[in-house]
Amino acid sequence: MKHLSTILSLIAIAGVTVLFFKNNNSSKKAGVKKVSSDSASIRDIETEGKVAYFEMDSLENNYSFMKDAREKLKQKEAALTKELESTKNGYMNRLKQLQEKAQSGAMSQQEQESAQNEYMQMQQKMQQQEGKVAQQLQELQLQMLKEIHNNIKEFLNEYNEDKKYAYILSHSDGDFVYYKDSTLNITNDLLEGLNKKYAASKTDK
Repeated sequence: MKHLSTILSLIAIAGVTVLFFKNNNSSKKAGVKKVSSDSASIRDIETEGKVAYFEMDSLENNYSFMKDAREKLKQKEAALTKELESTKNGYMNRLKQLQEKAQSGAMSQQEQESAQNEYMQMQQKMQQQEGKVAQQLQELQLQMLKEIHNNIKEFLNEYNEDKKYAYILSHSDGDFVYYKDSTLNITNDLLEGLNKKYAASKTDK
C-alpha cells in the first residue's frame, strides 16, 4: 500500500513538473500577462500549478475520527478474540474428556473412531471460526480506511475551491520527497476542518 502511494506521489509530481514547463513556455511565447488588481485573480496566478501537502503521521495522531475508529476496532478485536478463546477452551475440555476415556480403556473401537471424527470436526470448526474472525477484522479495517479516505477527499474538494492548488498530496516518513516548502503544508487546516466536521456529526447523532 505504501509503495503504491509513493508511486502515485511520484507520478503526481512528474505531472506538475510537466505542467510547469508548459506554462513557462507559453508565457515566453505570449509575453508578459497583464495582472488584474482583483485579489482573486492575483491569488489564482500566485497559486497556479502549486502542490500543497499534508503530513499523514500528524493526521493519524490528531484526527479524532481516526483515533475513535482505531479504538472501536481494538474493542471489536478484543471481543472477537475472547469469543474465539471461549470456543477453543470448550473444544480443549471436550478433547481432554475423550483422551481420558481413551486412556482408561473404556472406549470401544467404534467409540474411538467416533472420537477421532469428533476431534477432526472440532479442529475444522476452530479453523473456520479463526478465519471468520480474521475476515471480520479485515473488513472493519478496510471500511475504516475507506471512510477516512472519503472524509479527507470530501474536505479537500471543499477546501480547494478557492485555494486552487493543482495537487494536494499526503506525505509520510519513507516517501521519496527530499524537499518540502513548509508554506505549502496544509496539515493544520486539514486537521481543524476534519475535526470540526467530525465533532458536528457526533453532536447531530
